[in-house]
Amino acid sequence: MKIFCLKDNKVGAFLTPMFLDHKVQAIRSIQSMLSKDDNMLSRHPADFELFEVGDFDASTGEVVPGLVFVINVIDIRDNMEAHNG
Repeated sequence: MKIFCLKDNKVGAFLTPMFLDHKVQAIRSIQSMLSKDDNMLSRHPADFELFEVGDFDASTGEVVPGLVFVINVIDIRDNMEAHNG
């Protein structure tokens, strides 16, 4: 299972991790947050980036770290707007 985190660049910190099987699931989760107007992510998408921060082995409990940039949240929002016309 992969571990994803949003990074708040204004604060300079990572938010609570998400444990998901695929990158597409993390992006879909962010799209859901962006579709609502009542949160920091939808109000300030340019302030956030999505990272894969590691892998979690559910059978051993081990976490293997590895920081990989995935996408800027503003790019997710712009892509949503382009597809919604």
